[in-house]
Amino acid sequence: MVAVHLARSSPKSRILLFDRHGAFGRGVAYGTDDGRHLLNVPAEKISAFAEEPDHFLNWLKQHRAELSGSGVSEISAGAFVPRQVYGQYVREILDQARQTAPGLETDKTDIVDVEPAGDELVLLGKNGSTFVASKVVLALGNFGPGDPPVKDRRFFESARYLNQPWSAEMLRQLTGEGDVLILGSGLTALDLLVTLDATKPRGMVHVVSRHALFPQAHEPYQPQTECFRGRMFPLTVAGLLRFLRDEVRLAAKQDIDCALSWMPSALIHSTFGKHLI
Repeated sequence: MVAVHLARSSPKSRILLFDRHGAFGRGVAYGTDDGRHLLNVPAEKISAFAEEPDHFLNWLKQHRAELSGSGVSEISAGAFVPRQVYGQYVREILDQARQTAPGLETDKTDIVDVEPAGDELVLLGKNGSTFVASKVVLALGNFGPGDPPVKDRRFFESARYLNQPWSAEMLRQLTGEGDVLILGSGLTALDLLVTLDATKPRGMVHVVSRHALFPQAHEPYQPQTECFRGRMFPLTVAGLLRFLRDEVRLAAKQDIDCALSWMPSALIHSTFGKHLI
């Protein structure tokens, strides 16, 4: 999306987009082939363009017949559609940008280093190729999960230890008759659970979590837009997080919907200035 926005704002510039896997527009999150892996944001809130909040929703409606054939039955503002559909959406946006901005190119070279060269930067490819650029954006996507701390690191060499949760080969290994132990209970764990529910005929699936919590389901709500008006926000991200959690607990006790997603970016900017990313 950085490349798309650059192409929109400067269509005559040369923009090189690298991905060693060639998964342009999809990446890890939207590259899943499992239609049970859903977005965790409703369609009305995940437009690729802030100035066009209905862009994704309108795209879904334009592709209604095609998506129906892929098993997508509900197209509405509050629908949670498969992530692979969103990957198709982003890929189409990228293709459109390439048509309108000839300077936007994609390349599957595996970039392994960047070195300064005067006022420019030289990108070094694993195959020995080099590229010169005036600016470089590192958009590295999702990293794999870190290894859990264990006393005996030989554990990581075991064929039974699998740490690539989005790998098709790993999912194939999990469909056997043996039990499965999942470390962690976040969104990645939910991906595994819905996949194994359909592909694993035998064996137990255990989930271990330090806090024994699963992500909460989205509930319908009516935003109470006056919840935070006139309030002074903390001056650190950690402080703001605690503040919002306290407000959510208070709202829950009062049985009101104090939706956080409504908060205008201007309020955040007034608190943190331009340094909040």
